Amino acid sequence: MKVPDLRGTLTPVFEPTSGSQLVRHVYDSITFRLRLGQAEIPDGLTAKLRTTLGQARELNEAIVESVENDERIVPNGGWVDRQMEREGAEWFFQYSLDEVGHFHATAYIEDAAGFQHWPCGGNLSIMVQPHHIRFGNTIYCAFTRLFGATKTTACAAIPDLPDAAVQLEKAGWNITPPSGTLRDLKAELPHVFNRLRCKWLHLLPVNPPPT
Repeated sequence: MKVPDLRGTLTPVFEPTSGSQLVRHVYDSITFRLRLGQAEIPDGLTAKLRTTLGQARELNEAIVESVENDERIVPNGGWVDRQMEREGAEWFFQYSLDEVGHFHATAYIEDAAGFQHWPCGGNLSIMVQPHHIRFGNTIYCAFTRLFGATKTTACAAIPDLPDAAVQLEKAGWNITPPSGTLRDLKAELPHVFNRLRCKWLHLLPVNPPPT
């Protein structure tokens, strides 16, 4: 029996969207789906997930080996194929994330003749982060100069410049108006840590402004 030539006739669609970027955490699970945009599904089709998930050790060892041997790092190593399960007019594979790292995934359909049909778009990128940083890790960025007396108003620190300051400005000098201090910021820390529940305080430049 002759196997039909399906090249160019199948248009698989990958979910999550091909080329997109995801951030997940250890202990999460992700479901990959591959479907055809047509009502009739030809016989003899199988689907496979091609991914680097689960290959963290192999990927890290390849990087270390490349560096130690002064060789070029192979960017597309560590790929493995996983058989996807058929569910009606689509295929799926559910994966439990148990490794930290940056991984890639895509999928393809293989027909009875062995020809592979790939979805349009690039590989899916998945950044898997440690479980303990999924919450309680908010960083509060504080620009100390903005915590002065006018921090809650829309008014200028000095409505009218003194004549001496105006003369200096005309002579090419730069006049810096009064601004917040570290003591002003310190008074707001209970609000930052206790009410907003921030974990980290990031001080934006505290050095004098350039003139």
